[in-house]
Amino acid sequence: MKCGKATCSCQKNKKDRHGPYNLWDRKVNGRFTSKMISQNQFKQMSQWIEQRKRLEKLMAQAIVISQQIALEEFET
Repeated sequence: MKCGKATCSCQKNKKDRHGPYNLWDRKVNGRFTSKMISQNQFKQMSQWIEQRKRLEKLMAQAIVISQQIALEEFET
């Protein structure tokens, strides 16, 4: 990323660009927005994202099981 300083070498040379940066991208009111976050915030968010993925997987499994139970009830 470029730092925004007009006299910085990162403006002209890609090899001089700063980083790495931790960016949190998300949708707010239908538009994408980014925010720089610290390394500690990045680690915490990474954990939250992994927990959400596990939760969504468990929820999908619960839906399948409940549908199977409902079908068995209607067949008997």
